[in-house]
Amino acid sequence: MPSQFFGLTIAGSGINAYQTSINTTANNISNVQTEGYSRQVTNMEANSPMRVYARYGSAGTGVVTTSIKQVRNEYYDTKYWENQNSVGFYDTKLYFMTQIEDYFTDDDMTTGFISLLNEYQSNLDNVKDADGSETSRQAFISSAQSLGTFFHNVNQQLSSLQSSVNDQIKTTVESINSIAEKMALLTKQINVIEVQGGYANELRDQRNLLADQLNEIIPVEIQEAPVKNTNDEEVYLGGTTYRVKFMGVNLVDSYDYRTIECVSRDYPKNQSDTNGLYDLRWKDTGVSINAAGEGMSGTLRALFDMRDGNNNTNFTGYLTEAVKGADGHAEAVFATGDFNHEMTSVYNMNMPQHGYITINNVDYEYDGFSYDTEFVEKPQADGSVLYEEVVTGYRFHMVDATKDALDKGIGKYSHIGETIDNMGIPYYMNQMNSFLRSFAQKFNTIEESGVDMDGNAMGAFFVANSKVDGVEYDFSLYSTALKDYLDNGTVSHSYTIGGGNSTYYNLTAENFDVAYESAHNPRRFATAESIIDGVEKGDLMDRLKGLYGDVEIYRGCKAKDFLQCMYDDVAVDKEETSTFLENYKSIGNSIQTQRDSVSGVDQDEEALSLIKFQNAYNLNSKVIQVLTEIYDRLILETGV
Repeated sequence: MPSQFFGLTIAGSGINAYQTSINTTANNISNVQTEGYSRQVTNMEANSPMRVYARYGSAGTGVVTTSIKQVRNEYYDTKYWENQNSVGFYDTKLYFMTQIEDYFTDDDMTTGFISLLNEYQSNLDNVKDADGSETSRQAFISSAQSLGTFFHNVNQQLSSLQSSVNDQIKTTVESINSIAEKMALLTKQINVIEVQGGYANELRDQRNLLADQLNEIIPVEIQEAPVKNTNDEEVYLGGTTYRVKFMGVNLVDSYDYRTIECVSRDYPKNQSDTNGLYDLRWKDTGVSINAAGEGMSGTLRALFDMRDGNNNTNFTGYLTEAVKGADGHAEAVFATGDFNHEMTSVYNMNMPQHGYITINNVDYEYDGFSYDTEFVEKPQADGSVLYEEVVTGYRFHMVDATKDALDKGIGKYSHIGETIDNMGIPYYMNQMNSFLRSFAQKFNTIEESGVDMDGNAMGAFFVANSKVDGVEYDFSLYSTALKDYLDNGTVSHSYTIGGGNSTYYNLTAENFDVAYESAHNPRRFATAESIIDGVEKGDLMDRLKGLYGDVEIYRGCKAKDFLQCMYDDVAVDKEETSTFLENYKSIGNSIQTQRDSVSGVDQDEEALSLIKFQNAYNLNSKVIQVLTEIYDRLILETGV
């Protein structure tokens, strides 16, 4: 039978258990503001009973504290992580969309496109009203240069933003690597403690907080499972395996982790891309990571979408045939209907002059390309006719691909760059290029049909002024081809990019400019087709003025509507992004409320627990007091 003093043992176990519970409650209260802290509870159970040789069979031996564990709900954690992917994505995207919107601002505080275009048009009116005086011509030329400066500045701002996003991608990748390393280290520390029978609550909180941060950057799948005894799977060894999967690959595998590295591109994927943009790959295997691919979300996806997003307007198609060029190098040929409609317009070309074309999932380097065109007549409302070139075929000149290799890709899907369904920086750069090419081509065509004040034939007014080699691209090839079409009815023409020839492909928002001769000599500006008896007829002025609001220049719109088209793109995309962000934030708050109801520390609840455990402690103390009085009577006052 139990000792007469056995009751002290039972009461002592209660005091120890509730002292532990009070300490755990105190720890919860002290961490009420600690980020990532999960509420802890003291788990107790009845101690093993003592078998006694009495009628009642066994006697209880009190209470034992089995563990102190954090309280978490895996379901709410998973839902929160999935939602944070979207919050990170839309929050990052909205930040950069707001900046892009600011670049096109035109209000009372900012001199923007509309203000400059109106000044341009007003000065063009003055040229006509002043009978083409040199003063009025110079004012118009200055306003045309200011218009070019506007596009230079916006292009520079977008280029700087693209570089900034690129730098942020590298910083974000470094954060992913750092988090993965910390997770692996914490997993090892957790297992060291738990294999010995403990429970690493605070370390688990740190690891879960890292999981919160990581899931805002990239979507990952987290799996934790107990380590099994190979001889008896029912035996738990105390440790766990902890895996973090990213795109199907173990980013963290218990104590090991993999790192991602940034690799600078050899060539841009879009014509106006800045140099040195990063692609991602696994450092240990060199396998590429498509951060803008399907299944990606989070901050990293948003950065790639904003840096590379082209709204699905990159070159895509199906290889028509492979031929051997005059220099022996293979050429990849794409004929009418075998490439996307965007690329049937010279204005929309956005592929780099030198880069990689992917044919049947194999990357081939090209160092130039040529394209064939046909003229299309477009009658205007004022009775005039404009002529536009439609691209009917492409030939990409390969660096080291053989004809036999290309033959395997005939009829297979091909592309340059990535098809990204997002209006990112390359999209807005290309939209500016497209507008300027169309506007410059139509303006130059009118100008080249006239003569200057001295009766000399007028050349191109708007040119592409290369900042690299100082070359002024004058687009004479287009003028020659148009004249050939008008004089001889020649339908097809061919242009080579990379062979020193100038086409409107060469004109971008970065190099759009007024020709040097026109900028420095206002007499070179043509207002008439001819000079009769020393007098200019000014018959070109109405056609030049019509480019402002009568002629379709860009996406079915007039020149004066260009900014509105851009605003519509930015505003709609920004509004959609803002709406989605608010929705996901609201969902995230709801999930977090549910998480907090399980894992969070509620001060009122802890206060009640503190009183409950205090009373239990006091009752066990009272048991000891009662037993003390009994033993006192038994020992001191009972005679033998």
